[in-house]
Amino acid sequence: MASIGLMISWSRHIYALAETRRIQAIAQGETAPDIKGVSNYERAELMESAHRASKVTSKERWIGRAIYFGVPAVIISVYLSKHPF
Repeated sequence: MASIGLMISWSRHIYALAETRRIQAIAQGETAPDIKGVSNYERAELMESAHRASKVTSKERWIGRAIYFGVPAVIISVYLSKHPF
C-alpha cells in the first residue's frame, strides 16, 4: 500500500511542477505546440498536455519510471524469494 501512495504522490508532484513550469513558460511568451486534425476542445486539451509534458525533465521521467516499475518489481522479487513455488 505504501508503494501505491508513493506512486500517487509522485505523479501529483510532477503534475503540479510541470503545470507551474508551463504557466511560467506561457508568461514568458512560449506557446504550446500546434495540433491539427481534432476539434477545438480536444485541440486545447492536447496542446496543454503536450506543453506540460515538455516541461518534465528526463531525470524526473526516470525517477517516475523507477517508482512505477522498480518498486513493484522489488516487492514481487522479495515476495517470491520468501515464498518460492
